[in-house]
Amino acid sequence: MCGIAGAVTFIEGKLLDVNIYRVIEALKHRGPDNSGFLEMKQPHLIFIHTRLSIIDLTPSGNQPMFSRSRRYVIVYNGEVYNYRELKKKYGLPEELTSDTSVILEVIERRGVEAVRNFRGMFAFALWDTREKALYLVRDHAGIKPLYYYFDGYNCFFASEVRALIELLGFCPGMNPVVLPQYLMCGFVSEPFTLYNGIYKVSTGSIIKITRNEARIDFFYNIREKLIETRRKRKSIRNISEAIYEFEKIMKECVSRHLVADVPVSILLSGGNDSSLLSAYVNECTGGKSRAFTMAFRDHSWKRYGFSEKYDESRYAEKVAQHLSLPITIIDCPLITNDELIELMLDIYSYPCVDTSAIPYFFISKEISREYKVTIGGDGADELFFGYNNFVWTERCIHPLFKFSLFLNFFPGGIRELLPYKLYKLVRMAEFLTNSVPLQFHIHSVEEELFTVKETAEILLSPYSNLKQWDENRYNSFSPLDATFLFNFEEWLRNDMLVKCDRAAMRHALEIRVPYLDIDMIEFATSLPHEFKKRGNLLKYLIKNVLLRFLPADLVFRKKWGFAYPIILDKNLVKKYLLEEPGTVSILRKEALEALYYRYLRNPERYKKRVFAVILLHEWFIRNYR
Repeated sequence: MCGIAGAVTFIEGKLLDVNIYRVIEALKHRGPDNSGFLEMKQPHLIFIHTRLSIIDLTPSGNQPMFSRSRRYVIVYNGEVYNYRELKKKYGLPEELTSDTSVILEVIERRGVEAVRNFRGMFAFALWDTREKALYLVRDHAGIKPLYYYFDGYNCFFASEVRALIELLGFCPGMNPVVLPQYLMCGFVSEPFTLYNGIYKVSTGSIIKITRNEARIDFFYNIREKLIETRRKRKSIRNISEAIYEFEKIMKECVSRHLVADVPVSILLSGGNDSSLLSAYVNECTGGKSRAFTMAFRDHSWKRYGFSEKYDESRYAEKVAQHLSLPITIIDCPLITNDELIELMLDIYSYPCVDTSAIPYFFISKEISREYKVTIGGDGADELFFGYNNFVWTERCIHPLFKFSLFLNFFPGGIRELLPYKLYKLVRMAEFLTNSVPLQFHIHSVEEELFTVKETAEILLSPYSNLKQWDENRYNSFSPLDATFLFNFEEWLRNDMLVKCDRAAMRHALEIRVPYLDIDMIEFATSLPHEFKKRGNLLKYLIKNVLLRFLPADLVFRKKWGFAYPIILDKNLVKKYLLEEPGTVSILRKEALEALYYRYLRNPERYKKRVFAVILLHEWFIRNYR
């Protein structure tokens, strides 16, 4: 796991003006063990790397690294877990001891398309000295980040936006097209960002960049895999067969993700996914691993009544006891509003509303004192139907739901007085009269963000008329498959995995995610829905497997995960919404005033929408005023 950055110009005779050491400094937190750079001319190229040593701890694993023929040079972030199998398959020399050196030689023999055979998480840049072409590559699930800027003649790339802006030497303008989605979802979908001209390398893609051209090819596409596995659906007849298949694949995936030359720890929230993962890691390591969890036990939390609601450490302790797994409990501090805003923008480099990055940040800080690697449970909710939006999807497509249309006629003032469940139903019923895909709408209501109607009301024209999504994007899929795709393509890639990477890598901690192994993804997509969801019971298969390890009271309970509550000071809200509307050129002043007074009447219902505006406001004035 590392930090990478670089630049190349295709203008003959031009020299790039890059402060290499400032870029290294911007990435040092990702790779404190070593840093290096390479500079080549004709064309002028700069490759930068900061290393976190996990596989092959010797200097031979340092980067940038050339292939043995010196045709290719690479800067690489991530891990390819099957590098030993690839080394054996292609008869590569014994002296190749790092996964980086192995994948370079595989590419030398088979071309960049050989990434189809890589099992792991990775993002890398590869320069072909013969073709004078730059390749930017990102793994099948979008686990590892990579951003780039290409104007037709010059290309810049980096693991994080902050380092990319340092490379560019200027901050690109705001990208207005994505504003509606940010307000609705709390994140921006790949390949776009809130910065004009800065893009995410798309998941499962190879971008080949030459003068005047950036050509993208996909080596892995979850939609194609879903269609393919639906055609070749496994003939699993009952839950027992499904459990057998799952356990066989899970053991292989966990074993693969334990490949490292350093000790590996476990993130244990006490929920089903991390508990099941902990059981398998414990089995594979012979009980030599150790778990970490987050607690909200500080007296500061009790003042707000959040301690019992959010603190799941007692469940994590019980799980660890049942598994005979050592566990360390870390207390999450209560930080001020100013610290929260500062930390959120520092972690992401742009607005993102998911505050669970905060506990991830603090638990990673403590884990990194002893470990470089930890195992996390991300991906299971997406693959095995763990989110409540699967339940809402079935409700919204039910023929009787259309009678909810009359709820749209409730005046705004009356809506405020409705009990929460009815208030939520009123907002959910808006989809009957809008054109946004159902999955986006459900997400905005479930996450208590702005609906498409509310977004149009708060954004100034012309921003309120912009549409980033294709209304027909899910038409060829069943409603539940469409919700799966939304969760996997949108929520997981652009929020969950980003949060894990940024929060953990601020402290040079690598988070590995076995549920997102290709074999597990393809098993999950092949399963009929009834093995994932029975009525309103979500993650049916996961829960049945977990009963092998834990008692029912720990399996069938409501969970929170590493959530972090938003507690906003009223004076701060007033400052951002009324007194210093830094987003005055984007958001309607009267809509901000209305949001402020609604928040005063009901903080719980509006705090997340207010927080989304505050982050956008602060990011905007820092960059553009």
